[in-house]
Amino acid sequence: MTLFEFGNNFKARTCKSEQFSQLVVFVATNHVSAFISANIGCLGGSTKEPCTGKPVHRLITSCVTRWNSTYEMMQRIVELRWPICDVLSNPEFTSLSDAKILELRSEQWNLMSELIKCLKPLQHKGKIKNEKMRRWRIELSCFTFDIVYRPGSENIPPDTLSRAFCSAISIEDNFAELHNALCHPGVTRMWHFIKSKNLPFGIEEVRKMTAACKVCAKLKPRFYKPCNSPLVKATQPFERLNVDFKEPLPSTNRNIYFLTVVHEFSRFPFIIPCSDMTSSTVIACLCQVFSLFGTPAYIHSDRGAAFLSKELTEFLMLRGVACSRTTSYNPQGNGQTERYNGIVWKTIMLALETRGLPAKHWQEFLPDALHSVRSLVCTTTDQTPHERFFKFHTRSSSGVSVPSWLCSPGPVLVKRHVRAHKTDPLVDEAELIQANPSMLMSVFRTAEN
Repeated sequence: MTLFEFGNNFKARTCKSEQFSQLVVFVATNHVSAFISANIGCLGGSTKEPCTGKPVHRLITSCVTRWNSTYEMMQRIVELRWPICDVLSNPEFTSLSDAKILELRSEQWNLMSELIKCLKPLQHKGKIKNEKMRRWRIELSCFTFDIVYRPGSENIPPDTLSRAFCSAISIEDNFAELHNALCHPGVTRMWHFIKSKNLPFGIEEVRKMTAACKVCAKLKPRFYKPCNSPLVKATQPFERLNVDFKEPLPSTNRNIYFLTVVHEFSRFPFIIPCSDMTSSTVIACLCQVFSLFGTPAYIHSDRGAAFLSKELTEFLMLRGVACSRTTSYNPQGNGQTERYNGIVWKTIMLALETRGLPAKHWQEFLPDALHSVRSLVCTTTDQTPHERFFKFHTRSSSGVSVPSWLCSPGPVLVKRHVRAHKTDPLVDEAELIQANPSMLMSVFRTAEN
């Protein structure tokens, strides 16, 4: 016999044994169902056998939700084998046709006994693992542990003091070692690492540990942070202006400075190139702004010589404009203008870098930079400076698309908004002359044409 033939024969015998075992379980289940339906589940209803005096147990039905119920059912049938045979052979309880159907042969009884021996070691293994228990098994597979049964009376949860003691001796030491292993990160980065790894520490513990770290205190300087004082805020357009100069810049002409004027209410910036930082230059620049929008109620600046001059002070007083200056060595007092100096200059440098030009060509791209800053949203006000200042959206050549049928002159269809009768056409044919995103110039064709 070849190995292949042996494997086929073994497989066939295994399949036949499995089918026979299933048949035996099926027949045993039919026995129990027949006895219970006939109301003879305890074999005559007596609690003891009439001959031996032994107690008679009721038959047990197999249940799908209890995995060991098959073992208990078959064990009870084997224990009551002879009483079952007596009932099946007694015509008072069982008819001849039913007895032939329910009769078990000797090999079936023997196989049932073998199955009981195989199932007996498994009766105390517990229920079949569900999906949750299977996931726990996978989670704990990397650990070495022993499962010990503890009765409910002995399963007492730990008290608060024991938990506090355990955390005091282990958690703080492990936390400090983790902080050292990560090269002493700050509160933000340490808290982000803890959240990503799902570690049992809170934000307050992170702050406490980093504040107590001697290495961090030695190598990480802690600068003085003054208290944030409330700033005076504008309540209406063109009420307050903030002014400041930008330091000397590379240029192709004599304009190596620019004066920044920021409308405080809307954050609308004005940038005026200048050749010097004298008071007369400041007055000339302010006159350009005043001629467009009128005079403000208040102007705030730093302590530059041009802003402290008597000439500028008299110029503002004649026009009823109040003025103020920051304190010495406190550029934060004019922080809005300082911030916009950096924003506008960075926008210009980005535009120059995109086109591969040096910084001395900054005046060429100043209008584009100002248009960009004025048209983009300010996170403080949640509006664009142009929209907050003028109460309407700015029109821009960027981000506007015109339909292809409007790009070239030719015949077009224009919607008729006024119709004398419902049968009138919905559109009129016209000749397109010129179009842009907001306006359309066309000539209507008459019936004669």
